[in-house]
Amino acid sequence: MSRSNREMESGFTLLEVMVALAIVAITMVVVGSLRNRDVLYHGDVRQIIMATLLAQERMTAFEMEEEFPEVGEISGDFEDPYHQFHWVQTVASTPFEFARQVRFSVYWGSGRPEESVEVISYVLEGEK
Repeated sequence: MSRSNREMESGFTLLEVMVALAIVAITMVVVGSLRNRDVLYHGDVRQIIMATLLAQERMTAFEMEEEFPEVGEISGDFEDPYHQFHWVQTVASTPFEFARQVRFSVYWGSGRPEESVEVISYVLEGEK
């Protein structure tokens, strides 16, 4: 009889196996959901990067213009393949007559509120 007691002590009980399987199952569910979230965030990050590059491109084109900007706001859409993005350019006055604040906002998405990225720069009158 002593031999059968030793054999029983060297193995796992059914309860231990069930607990181990439950831990593995929970871990797999968590890892799977993290992977799904990673794919979702990858698309969001891609949109943010593209919007930032488009805003910087608009700002660079604006800075290459020759004349000092007037205060006001204009907007427009980007052409294909970026048709889901639209932009707003806002030129605002500053406490100094010789300086203007230029803000390019790029918006996308159909949800409310829309997602957006902004690039802000300052332009001096004698600079251009």
